Amino acid sequence: MRGNSSGSGSMESSNLSDENDIQMQGWMRKQKETLRSWARRYFTLNGKVLTYYDSEDTSRAPRGVLDFTDVSALTTENNGLSLHLVGGKEVRLIADTHVAYTAWMALLSAAVKKPRSSANRSSKEGWAHCLTDDDVWTRFFVVIKHDSFSCYESEDDDSELALSGLIRAVEEWDGKRFGVVCSLNRGRTIKLCFDSAEEKMSWFLTLEFSVSYGSARMKKEASMKSNSSEHNPVLRADSSKSEVDAAAGGEEEDDGVWI
Repeated sequence: MRGNSSGSGSMESSNLSDENDIQMQGWMRKQKETLRSWARRYFTLNGKVLTYYDSEDTSRAPRGVLDFTDVSALTTENNGLSLHLVGGKEVRLIADTHVAYTAWMALLSAAVKKPRSSANRSSKEGWAHCLTDDDVWTRFFVVIKHDSFSCYESEDDDSELALSGLIRAVEEWDGKRFGVVCSLNRGRTIKLCFDSAEEKMSWFLTLEFSVSYGSARMKKEASMKSNSSEHNPVLRADSSKSEVDAAAGGEEEDDGVWI
C-alpha cells in the first residue's frame, strides 16, 4: 500500500509516557487490499488503535489507522496475525520473527480487554467527499491521527498523498447535506461530505476530539518553550526576536503540507 519501506529492527517495546502513549512499535507486513501481496509497514500501538507508516518517521502523515476490537492468530501464515476492526473488516499482518509475533499478540490481546480511552477517539480512517481548491468534489480516503489530517487518492497502499494538514477547528456546514467544514493550519479550510447522518456525526465527533488534542498539544509545547527560555538568556532573546518577526510577517508557522 503506498510505497515500500525497509528497516533493521522488527520490534521495539516502548515505555513512553507522552501524549502518544505508544505501548509498542515495530515493523510488520500488511496484506494489501486488492493485490493480495504484502507491504512492509512501521506500526505503533496506542490503546486499541494500530497506526502504520511508510517509515520509522512517525512525525509524518500516517498511511492508515486500524481501530480494532479483536485479534487472533492467522493460521495460514507463519507469525501471522488477524486483526478484526470496528466495522467488521479483517486486516492480516505478519511479524518478522516468532519473538515479535508473540510480543504483538500479547499486547494486542491485552489492549482488546481494556476499555476504549478518549485518546483513541481522535483516530479514524475512511472515505469522504472533499471539496478541493478547484471547487470540485473528489472522493478521498481520509486518515485522522490525533490532530493530523491526511487525504489519499485511494485505500490502496500505493496511493499518493493528496493533501494534509493539522486540524484547528470543525463545524457543521449547511451548504451540502451531511457536510462539515474543517479548518486546518495556515488558515486553510476543507469541506467534507458524508453518505449519511450517522457517518457525518461519527466523523464530526472525531474531528472535535482532534481539535481538543491539537489545542492541548500546542499549549503544552508553548509552556515547555516558555519554561526553557526563562532559564536560558540566549533562548529568551531568540524567542523575543522570533515573536517580533512573526508579528511583522503575520504568518503562522508551516507545520503541515498542502499538495
